[in-house]
Amino acid sequence: MFCNPRSWSSCSSSCSSRTPSPKVSQKKFSPEDIDFQRVRKDIAKKEGWGSERIQKAERMYCDFLSLILRYGDKEIVPWNNDLDIFWHYHILDTQKYTTDCQSLFGYYLHHDPHVEDATKHKAAIHTTKKLRRKGKCVRKSG
Repeated sequence: MFCNPRSWSSCSSSCSSRTPSPKVSQKKFSPEDIDFQRVRKDIAKKEGWGSERIQKAERMYCDFLSLILRYGDKEIVPWNNDLDIFWHYHILDTQKYTTDCQSLFGYYLHHDPHVEDATKHKAAIHTTKKLRRKGKCVRKSG
C-alpha cells in the first residue's frame, strides 16, 4: 500500500518535457481530467459496488493523486481500502494507467504493497491524513 516517491523512476530522456512557447498557454493535466469510466464499470461488475460507493472511492483516489502531485517528497499512502481497490483497478488497465501517470506526474507511479514496518506505515497514514486536510480535490461529476 506504500506509495514511496523515493523509489519512483523519473522520466527517461526519450520523453523529456518541452517548454511551451511563451505565447501558448498550456493547461496542466490534473486528476479531474482522468476518465475513470472503465474503472467504475469494472468495479461495479466485479466487486458488486453501487454507484455511491464507487463515486466516494473515486473522489478519494482523486484526492490521493492530488496529494502526490502536491507533496511528492512525502510518503503518501492510501488511507482507505476502497481507495486502494480503486487504484488497483486503474492499474489493471496498464496502458491507460501508464498514460495517465505520464500525463499527471511525468513518470509511472508504482504501487508497493509490501509494508514491512507497521510503525512507519502508521506514521505515513497519519501524515497523509494531515496533508489531506489541507486541501481537497473537487471531482467533476460524470
